[in-house]
Amino acid sequence: MGTKVVVKFRIKPRRAKATATGKSTSSTENLLITMRVTYGALRMEFSTGFSIHTGKWDAKEGRSTGKDESDSKINDGLIKMVSHVHNTVDYFRVKEIEPTQSQFKETFQKFRDGTFTPPRQQRFKPVNNYLNFWDVYQEYIISNSKRKQWTLSTKKKYVTIRHNLIGFRDWKRSLGLPHFDLTFDYLDESGLQSFVDYLSDILKYRNSTINKNMIMLKVVMRWAYCKHYHNNTVFETVKTNMKSAPKKVVFFNMKELKQLEEYEIPKQKSYLEKTRDVFLFMCYTGLRYSDVANLKRCDIQENRIEIVTEKTNVVLNIDLNSHSRRILQKYERYRFKKDAALPMISNQKMNKNLHELCKQAGFNKLIRIINYQGCQRIDEIKPKYEVIGTHTGRRSFICNAISMGIPPQVVMKWTGHSDYKAMKPYIDVCDEIKAEAMKKFDDP
Repeated sequence: MGTKVVVKFRIKPRRAKATATGKSTSSTENLLITMRVTYGALRMEFSTGFSIHTGKWDAKEGRSTGKDESDSKINDGLIKMVSHVHNTVDYFRVKEIEPTQSQFKETFQKFRDGTFTPPRQQRFKPVNNYLNFWDVYQEYIISNSKRKQWTLSTKKKYVTIRHNLIGFRDWKRSLGLPHFDLTFDYLDESGLQSFVDYLSDILKYRNSTINKNMIMLKVVMRWAYCKHYHNNTVFETVKTNMKSAPKKVVFFNMKELKQLEEYEIPKQKSYLEKTRDVFLFMCYTGLRYSDVANLKRCDIQENRIEIVTEKTNVVLNIDLNSHSRRILQKYERYRFKKDAALPMISNQKMNKNLHELCKQAGFNKLIRIINYQGCQRIDEIKPKYEVIGTHTGRRSFICNAISMGIPPQVVMKWTGHSDYKAMKPYIDVCDEIKAEAMKKFDDP
């Protein structure tokens, strides 16, 4: 989806003048707020023009916690700066340019000053002084799916959001607004909130799904703004992060993997053997389903796998262990379509087989899954075999590797994770496992 951009605000410490005793003290008043932008290899610092007392500053959130009008002005100004950063990033992405630091800063300053005026790309006929929302949305899908080489899954997500927007329009018309249609200007704070209400109250979407929908819709709106198709910048300041519970990390520990491996599959269910082998291969390599499905014999070297991932287009070198090597050797004498290394079936069918296999193998432990729909908390209690999927293999590999004491940095090399943040949920789970293990010392 492009080079990642990270924006962080912090207050810049400074030393106060020397006191009468000759000692200097740290000042807590009128500290300058700076903005640090990380974009690819670029690391840039910007002055925000705002200063604040350290007691009013929330370092984690990067905002003022004060209640005065001046504090609101600071927070509004910081939000606008984030908007200008994203506009700058999207401008270079649309132009397919890797900017230098000076180019980035110059373009950012133009957005900030309001002097940025790129040539208008009038490719669609205006409708009532607005560019047609639906044509622009379709243009985004066509343009970016080719240029960024989207996977089918990514394209489906944007198509689904478009379908939801059409449903939202029709719902509005059914409420007595027969001529209602979506425009970019409509999607301000109240318009976006109305769409969120539709997803929650009418479609009954979970909050986590709504958050993803809104993030992706804002990506489209930001792209369209950079293309100069609309002038709505209010959407950047709208926060639609709805309450959601941390996603439950469900995985198989090494004891459970052994139990699955040693389970004797009935002869009439022999088709489950291939499903088990492929799933165990994921558990011992950390590969996603898409990468195992794309794994060719030529990708397998003597002691490792070398593959370019389907999702992130990253080159991975994964060392083979005795488990993964044994599974590959089992199927060496077979020939599969497109020279595949393993016997693959569709992801949907494999998930169905996994549920059946794990149920028969006795993985019936009850697991609580917490979701939110609006303000309502939804608790679901399900047996483990119902929440197992192909991605459980990757999660199992990561959790087991960290539990064994393998440094996260090494695990990230195998899995292709680009930052430590993505690994944190797994590390937290492993900390719980270690805490439980420590309790064994308490047993008499």
